[in-house]
Amino acid sequence: PSTRYRTGSVAKPITAVAMMRLVDRGLMELDTPLGTSISGLSEDSRHITPRQLASHVSGIRHYALMEILSSSAGFNGPKHYASVAEGLDSFIGDRLRFAPGTNFLYSTWGYSLLSRKLELAAGSSFPQLLQTFVFEPCAMQDTAVDGIAPMKARASFYQAESGSYSLADPMDTSNRIAGGGLVSTPSDLVRLAICAEKDSFLSQAARKTMWTPVILANGQANEHNYALGWRIDTSTRLFGKDKPTAIIHHGGQQEGGASFLVIAPALGVSVAVMTNSGTSAARQAVQDTAYELVRQLNGNYNAGPLAGPPE
Repeated sequence: PSTRYRTGSVAKPITAVAMMRLVDRGLMELDTPLGTSISGLSEDSRHITPRQLASHVSGIRHYALMEILSSSAGFNGPKHYASVAEGLDSFIGDRLRFAPGTNFLYSTWGYSLLSRKLELAAGSSFPQLLQTFVFEPCAMQDTAVDGIAPMKARASFYQAESGSYSLADPMDTSNRIAGGGLVSTPSDLVRLAICAEKDSFLSQAARKTMWTPVILANGQANEHNYALGWRIDTSTRLFGKDKPTAIIHHGGQQEGGASFLVIAPALGVSVAVMTNSGTSAARQAVQDTAYELVRQLNGNYNAGPLAGPPE
């Protein structure tokens, strides 16, 4: 239980919780444009808001596969960024894919930009504000920023294909900590979920905002029902079509790791599952396992096998 695994994109709900803690304290506003606070932004990008970054409707592009390959030791060697601001060079000069708020495009780079805004709001580095506003109050002692250097209790990472295992290449995720650069344990991720439901940790207003899907400029819901760092669904995969169940969740997959965190508020259940293999099969397996655990914790052992792609 104390082994650290790569969170992949489950870093995003952690970042969103940190953001809402800052909002609760009046340190930032979700709908105030970035403006000139972050150097290097284009005129169009200055109109982006934190809410749009957190919900993937900002127009900031996602990373390309070649960019991730070039960060592994098996390609051009890992590049380390000394700060969040320095890591923005990976994308900050690129054009927006659409006007902010008008469409949905999942973007880890958008979370990198969001983390820089959080730094400016909190007056501290992103790793430090995570420690102060999330890890310490939630007793997440095993969650940390990932890195190339050896780390206590961190799993060895593999890629498992067709029954064979190979060591995953080392990765430097210093330019995308907020969207996929953390290590954690399943227990710590559940501690995050428990914290997020406490009024003493997040106000009811902040929690409602964080877990409400963002509406596009045309008045329609975004296609992924994505809120602020979390996906919001009414799932029939847990107990069948006759018992739709509201869930709040996020998954992650990257080289050497896959993870899934799900909260079922009406059941009083939160489950996290992590693995040290980063294939698409591993990503499916952690979600399937999490759903099975939710069923068992709810006393329902008769549900059939899961089918279909990850939600």
